[in-house]
Amino acid sequence: MKKILTTLSLGVEYTTEYTLRLIEDVLKLSTLDLYITTNCRDVIEKKYKTEPRIFLKDIDLKDIQIRVPIGPNKAADDFNFNMRYLCLEHVQDINDALVIFTDCDNSFDWWDEKEIEQFLQQSIAQGYDYFGPRTSLTLQTCIDSFNLQCEKDEAQYTSSTIFWHKFFNYDMLQQSPLRVVPDKNHPWGQAGLPSEYLLLFYNRESKLKKMVEQWKWFHDYLVKRDYSWGTWAEGFEIGVSALIAGFRAKDIGYGGTVWGKVFTPNGYKTGPRAGKVYATLR
Repeated sequence: MKKILTTLSLGVEYTTEYTLRLIEDVLKLSTLDLYITTNCRDVIEKKYKTEPRIFLKDIDLKDIQIRVPIGPNKAADDFNFNMRYLCLEHVQDINDALVIFTDCDNSFDWWDEKEIEQFLQQSIAQGYDYFGPRTSLTLQTCIDSFNLQCEKDEAQYTSSTIFWHKFFNYDMLQQSPLRVVPDKNHPWGQAGLPSEYLLLFYNRESKLKKMVEQWKWFHDYLVKRDYSWGTWAEGFEIGVSALIAGFRAKDIGYGGTVWGKVFTPNGYKTGPRAGKVYATLR
């Protein structure tokens, strides 16, 4: 089985301070190939010009909407996290492959091919092909919590679930008499909503391509809207898209499995291996 890592890297500072270090560790500690979607090819090629394990996909910031306005008054904006679908689009046609989808400010700390392979073969034999922290949290649970909170006090819906804004973003709400998600058993309800920093997909039967199509639909839906309530917590779009594509999720937790040894979340930004202060791309 081929094993690859895919990530998004935008901006010279981000690419220099985080992506180059992730690349160095992956090349040194593992046999993984790296697929990087970036607008800074020159920064990467300056250091790794002849490296055969690095595959770059160019994007032009003029062709994408980096930020989306928040609220009807558009007093603020949010980084367009749904752009991350481009990373999976980069690798969607590589079948019979483990695709590791992660942030480039994570640190890659450990790799043992035998242990990784054992985890994968056992999990795949059990029918799982999609892995991430918090995939056991279902959308239906979030919908039920949101609706219950709205029945008590509509003004406090933001305390119901971290995904409250998605119900507004994608017009899932019944406007009256209560602002609730109307379907008792929503067709997306069994989607597991992961933490976004690390996701693993065993791509077969073109499932990843189907997932990318759905996530791109979410992306396009929001950028065409006049405003949103933010794109953060993209585990919503990821989880629903994975469900529609036919992936079966296994919750790997935040450190209780082999993958907790491989990655430190935000390891090069706020974690134990942090370097310079991260500057938000504007």
